[in-house]
Amino acid sequence: MKLIYVWDAHCGWCYGFEPEMQKFVKLYPELELEMISGGLFVGTDSVPIGKLGYIKGAIQKIKKVYDVIYSEKYFSIADEGSLVLNSIHPAIAFKLLMESIPNDRQVEFASDIQKQFFVDGKSLSEIETYHELFEKYDIPEEKLALLQENWNNEKIAYEDYHRAMELGVEVFPTLYLEIDGKRFDMQPVGATVEQLNSNYKKILDENLF
Repeated sequence: MKLIYVWDAHCGWCYGFEPEMQKFVKLYPELELEMISGGLFVGTDSVPIGKLGYIKGAIQKIKKVYDVIYSEKYFSIADEGSLVLNSIHPAIAFKLLMESIPNDRQVEFASDIQKQFFVDGKSLSEIETYHELFEKYDIPEEKLALLQENWNNEKIAYEDYHRAMELGVEVFPTLYLEIDGKRFDMQPVGATVEQLNSNYKKILDENLF
């Protein structure tokens, strides 16, 4: 059995959900985890944040469900409006750096990447944004050179995007439980660890696993 988690570094609902996801992963360390960057802002969808008029309303909904921080730095960026949201670079960074991170800390790593944006107000399209994560996760220094060499290698990101499309993912976050090649939707949007646990046990019970 394994979990398949499809997320995007600029996705506010993913940011809210991931602390609950971390708790769930700790409950079931025996479950393999596959994390896939979904590509929320790519191609013609990669636009200045100021053009996304729904953001503040969405954040209020997220904060009603999850106890996560959106800083004044972030809101200043949203109000100023010129920062272009591009999912390519965080997808590349996550793909290359997660190879050095234990499976049970990869959701935590994704969450920390998002905090660079939603809390620290940094662009996820700048390599420097990822520097402070190296020490926390004991990422080898040579990975920085690898990141620099591949910073504009969109093929790395699109491998994940194509995988998400093959899975039929249309919303972020999406979380599947895969058992013997069959996938079951864990319904993560707005879910708490208690709800995830309930969904997990229900899937097992209904399918007699």
